Amino acid sequence: MKKIVWNNKFKAVIGLCILMLSIFVSSCSDDDDNSGSYPRLRMDFYDIIVGKDSMVSSIILDNGKEYIISNKGQFQSSVCDTTIRCYGSLEISEDSLYAQIYTIANVNCFSPSVAANYNPIVFQKEQFPVELVSIYKARSYINVIVKTKGAGNVEHALDFIKDSMVLCNGHKTLYLKLLHWRPEEEIEAYSTNNYMSLPLGTSFYHPLEDFDSVDITINTYDGIKKYKFAR
Repeated sequence: MKKIVWNNKFKAVIGLCILMLSIFVSSCSDDDDNSGSYPRLRMDFYDIIVGKDSMVSSIILDNGKEYIISNKGQFQSSVCDTTIRCYGSLEISEDSLYAQIYTIANVNCFSPSVAANYNPIVFQKEQFPVELVSIYKARSYINVIVKTKGAGNVEHALDFIKDSMVLCNGHKTLYLKLLHWRPEEEIEAYSTNNYMSLPLGTSFYHPLEDFDSVDITINTYDGIKKYKFAR
């Protein structure tokens, strides 16, 4: 089946050709009996810093701390001298300046789109629901993990869509909706994790979009959910 062509924003996703380490993350246990056999891993959002040689040199966690990658020779990007938003498993020793990356997954990290960026057919019917795993604010991002159901034959479109900007009592709120689109004939065979970070930095928005808070509506299998965050 031919893959869906996403809008220009998705075409501009930085290609991250990462050499993945083949470890079985789920085998790592917190049980005391296994604590000496496997490293204690954490799953988290982070920014990776890519050097001029296209190698991953360091990471910045959402608490603002930067760590040098101890196994950086094993991870290479298709672009150089940039920062890329990621999610994955890593190990950081207590009071250490170094981190070890085990897995890296790309994160959709864009400022919100407008509905006009998409073919009108995408918005003619109710958006497909998602399973919301988590949503929270950290540093200058709103991090979201959702599960989408499909057969793996096509790409699903996931994006934050601008709905309106409301001024009330001198405060501006940006209202967004989470777009989830897929062909209707797609079978909901199994779930796939999707990682999204909504940037809140002023460089991602037009000067007129000087909002104080953001309100996000998400269509889930448990009904419509709304979340509000201060900028």
